[in-house]
Amino acid sequence: MSRSSSPDQSRQPQFPNDRLRVWFLTDGTSPVAIKLAEHLLEYGHSVITVLPACHSADDEERGAQFEALEAQVSSNVGWTKRFKVLRYNVRYGDDKLLLILDVARTPLN
Repeated sequence: MSRSSSPDQSRQPQFPNDRLRVWFLTDGTSPVAIKLAEHLLEYGHSVITVLPACHSADDEERGAQFEALEAQVSSNVGWTKRFKVLRYNVRYGDDKLLLILDVARTPLN
């Protein structure tokens, strides 16, 4: 058997596919979540992201990165309808339940 030098195309991840989705990101200030949200919005997906209800001094840089994403979203009309921010303190069980209810009721057009 000979092995091909090119990777098998059927095993390549196909992201994003043709079905648009609503993505729920639980740590909106994380650098990974910020980049992911940007890419998802570029491809037409909707994003609901959660921010902590309170910020610490250590979160200033992450907060600045998120504010840059918010500025990018507000400058792109197509993105503003598909991007929602929810603020919760997800460390407490009651807030987690409220968060789930809020996500279920959040309309994205």
